[in-house]
Amino acid sequence: RLRERIDVDALDTVARRLHDRMLGRADVVSRDAIRDLIRAAAVESADQKFSLAFLTSEWTEVVDAWQLGSWEAYRDVARLGRKTRLPEKQRQALWTIFERVRAELNQRKLVTQADLYSRLAARLVAGERPPYDFIVVDESQDVSVAQLRFVAALGGSRPDALFFAGD
Repeated sequence: RLRERIDVDALDTVARRLHDRMLGRADVVSRDAIRDLIRAAAVESADQKFSLAFLTSEWTEVVDAWQLGSWEAYRDVARLGRKTRLPEKQRQALWTIFERVRAELNQRKLVTQADLYSRLAARLVAGERPPYDFIVVDESQDVSVAQLRFVAALGGSRPDALFFAGD
């Protein structure tokens, strides 16, 4: 009977299932499609000199991870752990690209996995009853910012609701 009350799944699987149930189905964009959108937006931007690998990494690790929705948010974010320093002028050029990517995602009605987590976290913070009493996260060193916000919202302000195990 105890096993019937426990879900053991990847965090992405749990998030998809909960999003479908709480907010409706969402079309999550693939990594390949994101890379293609970034490539297309970069081609339109004459004043940037970054590689596709850097642009994709900056999108994934900074813009999408932190759910940055404005130039001001991108300009001011602390790019922790990023090896390349970016002066404001370079950030402006990059933001032009990322803004195009965000607009294209909105036009196609696509969301990123980080969007999915953020939507769920917002719903839970707004008062939706969490579907779990306790959450155990293994491999916690691999948890993204969006995932961490989601898990925190699942735990709410309940003491001992979260347990993290990592390397």
